[in-house]
Amino acid sequence: MWLYNDNTDGSPSPRRRQNLTSPDIPTRNNAALPIVSKHDQFIEFTHSDFDADAAQSTVPFIDIQPVSTYVQPVDHNVLLRGVGLMHRGMHGSGGYIALKLFSYDYTAHVRAHTTAFTEF
Repeated sequence: MWLYNDNTDGSPSPRRRQNLTSPDIPTRNNAALPIVSKHDQFIEFTHSDFDADAAQSTVPFIDIQPVSTYVQPVDHNVLLRGVGLMHRGMHGSGGYIALKLFSYDYTAHVRAHTTAFTEF
């Protein structure tokens, strides 16, 4: 089933823009960048800061690391519920756009009937 978010500019609750303040290229910072995006936000690609990088780069960068759901070795009852995007960054960094996966544990909706085996 296709689900979408219809929070356009003409809706009662439109999406909010996430502003990048003095966005330098994110590879200059070795610190772990926290997730700063929230629900119903959008971000626009722009140039890096004039003072820091002479506006030579496009930010945010795109994170191309592999993404997977973590499942405990014992529990294989998880389905993929959805995919989204998130922005990781901080003040002074353009940050990264990355994929985000949502998993769903379906064990609450499954009943297993077991039968007793008799040894002969």
